[in-house]
Amino acid sequence: MKTKRLCQWAMAAALVMCLPMCMTSCNSSDDETPTITTSGSAVIGISTATLFDKLGITDLITERLAEGDLRVTDSVLVYNPQGALVARLGAEATTLKNVTVSLSDLPQGTYTIVAWQTTSNGPEPFWQLMGADQLATVRLIQTYPSSMGYSRAIGMFTTTVTIGSEAATVNAEMAPMGSIVDICMDGFTDACDYRYVSLALGDEEPGVDGFYLDPARSGGDRWVLSTDRKDADRPIGGVLPSSSSPVESKVFTLSHGENKVFTLRATDKTTRESEIIIRAKFTMEPGTVATFYFDFNKLNYQPSYCGLTKDFAAWKAERDQTGLRTYGSHRMA
Repeated sequence: MKTKRLCQWAMAAALVMCLPMCMTSCNSSDDETPTITTSGSAVIGISTATLFDKLGITDLITERLAEGDLRVTDSVLVYNPQGALVARLGAEATTLKNVTVSLSDLPQGTYTIVAWQTTSNGPEPFWQLMGADQLATVRLIQTYPSSMGYSRAIGMFTTTVTIGSEAATVNAEMAPMGSIVDICMDGFTDACDYRYVSLALGDEEPGVDGFYLDPARSGGDRWVLSTDRKDADRPIGGVLPSSSSPVESKVFTLSHGENKVFTLRATDKTTRESEIIIRAKFTMEPGTVATFYFDFNKLNYQPSYCGLTKDFAAWKAERDQTGLRTYGSHRMA
């Protein structure tokens, strides 16, 4: 009997001695230090003047900013390799000075940065951001699908950046996503038979409502097309008669393409019917700065111009000197 009890005590003692060893062994895996991904940062410098310089409206924007009528807005979205949004930042400026946007506490890795710049003059933006959660769907849409003044010009920038142990630096220069059109009329006064002159596209193609920001998109895949409006249904802009001459109106448009058909129409004061005074074909791509000109003082031969703004002064000087209608490289259709 004693021998049996001694064996039982020995087995119990051995079991007790093993328990701490087992607990120590089990806990050692739970207490292992987890792998920590080191975070990094980036500084994005944005040249606010670049977009407006490219579109030839820097002086106009500077004047509006000085009057307190506008502010420049820069927005930045950051996406991880899976295309998910991980950060959203922005900056505002009341002068055309360079601004910086800082990213911090991002796990080291490669990210896609998309940014855009425009202006604002109130609580409601000129452009609506949609689908921002995913890079594949993020897009900007016009708040009002109608003619847009030059101040609604918008540009975008995109790049990939690697966040590492040292702060990354990104220099962002915005590329225009549309064009500036200067509608210019000589002799368009209250004495004219017309109450309004409008510029529109004569194409039956869908109008452009906005654009995607995903750098993987290009060509026609970049643009958000209207489902209910065609280009021909949407005037780009227009002018009213004035006592001074010339009458000008600068507008911004997303419409673009090769050999686009443009029509300049004058609306009769009495009948309210419109007639075409210019019908021309012109290739317009994002970043184009164009002028559409008509002279009501010389209706007998209707000197008109549809072309690049940089060539307009020389064209007009030649026309005024010769007194004849000249086409240059901008022949009407």
